[in-house]
Amino acid sequence: MVKKLTYNQRKLIYKLLADGTPQCNVLKLLKKKHISIDKSTLSRFTKKLIENGYLKEKPRYGKKPIIYMATERNPDNFLKNPRKKNVAFNWRKSGIDKINGKSMFDNLCNVHLLSFWTPILRPPASEIKWDNTATWKNGVTISDKKVVLDIGIVTFRRIKSPNVDKLVVFLPERYLSKDEMKQYMPVLKNYAYKAISWFQKQYKCELGGLPELYQKPHFAFPAEMEEKQLAKHGLITTELGTRLDESKGFPEVEYDDDTLALYRMEAPQRILMLEEKIIKMEETMNEIIESVSMQIEMIEKHSEMIEKTLGMVGELTASVERLGQNTAHIAEMLNIPPPRNDDGMEVQ
Repeated sequence: MVKKLTYNQRKLIYKLLADGTPQCNVLKLLKKKHISIDKSTLSRFTKKLIENGYLKEKPRYGKKPIIYMATERNPDNFLKNPRKKNVAFNWRKSGIDKINGKSMFDNLCNVHLLSFWTPILRPPASEIKWDNTATWKNGVTISDKKVVLDIGIVTFRRIKSPNVDKLVVFLPERYLSKDEMKQYMPVLKNYAYKAISWFQKQYKCELGGLPELYQKPHFAFPAEMEEKQLAKHGLITTELGTRLDESKGFPEVEYDDDTLALYRMEAPQRILMLEEKIIKMEETMNEIIESVSMQIEMIEKHSEMIEKTLGMVGELTASVERLGQNTAHIAEMLNIPPPRNDDGMEVQ
């Protein structure tokens, strides 16, 4: 039963399972370390880890054995006392082990492939039991050690050569909000610094300065149905700095560029702002159209008035012409000489 396992045994089993070791191989590795447990005990403990949200099943294809991976939940308290009553774990709210990618984390950016490095100024004074060590032909020695910290499983890697001695820290994925993404580097450095400080204190060494990125991280979001279709048609490609990744059991769209990731997070707000601008533009356009219509109406009325005035002028001109003709006719009948000017010329 689970209660027969010691804390160190539970911690080792969790670490092996979280690293993707199948249960059958876990038993073999435990046997090599002279830890004897039966298959049912391991199965019950694994089941409790899954039910409490500390492990989730990795996607598999064909008849490959079931393997697991760590979640965002810190298992340390559970490993110390698995019989303690835990608060019911809400998978829906946690966003862990989701299949369709819909959860509270949909509006967050999942930053993974997180790794930072810092120089080792003074070598560790305490002995480090590395999980594995390899020496290359060029004399570079690489040593790895995985540790369960409060932020999850962290891998420490020491790279040592005659000229270089540095520590690389591989961190669990980290969710960032939109505000954190705007200044994500200080947030991630602080995240890495927690693990680096632990290593420095635990092994009594001196590490130099603030951590620097060891490799560029990926910025991931749950994929929408439309994005799945775009990926099928080759419109989401690594050439554009994006990819569709389904390694977690549900599709995620990953970005290499943090600017593109931030644009995606700001997209809903930007759309709302555009909608508001469009509404204001429509209102302005309606006002302009109404104003132009009124001006056109006024111009049409003025045109009618001008036409009427011109008509009246025409009629008045015709009346004056008729009056002149009548006056001339009357003068002719009365034998009145036509009017003359001072030069004696007839007035036309």
